[in-house]
Amino acid sequence: MDWTKLKSKIKTKLVASGATLTVTTLDKGGYDIAAGTKAEYETEYSVSGLITDYTEKDIANGLAQVGDKKVLLPTSDLPDLTLIDSFKIVIGVDEKESYILAEDGSFILDEDDNIIIGATEERSLVLNPIRVQMISPGNVGLMYKIQARG
Repeated sequence: MDWTKLKSKIKTKLVASGATLTVTTLDKGGYDIAAGTKAEYETEYSVSGLITDYTEKDIANGLAQVGDKKVLLPTSDLPDLTLIDSFKIVIGVDEKESYILAEDGSFILDEDDNIIIGATEERSLVLNPIRVQMISPGNVGLMYKIQARG
């Protein structure tokens, strides 16, 4: 099977049926002795992804809890999320209104490796990534399947 063609099809399907998301990764660098802090590097990626609820069967079988979300993202536009220190996912409506903003207009970053998916400035839903799995048959990364819990 040509997994590269399937990778392209998966991305096309996620673009067609998913939402536009911003994935912000946070890589923690070395410790700066002079400043007394750790260096942190944020990088933003705009991707299309799909966010769904887990099925009642998954919940009944103990694979997920009520409220868990399944987040599907294409691998083609992202670094290897299984190797990133932490990341968050932000759902945006359009250029005029963006989700998950702090009072000063900056993105909320949770120190506990939380995925942030949510509403407007007035309310937000913070989901903690329970598991990040890269679906990669034949060593070709097709997509990420992320289980997140609020």
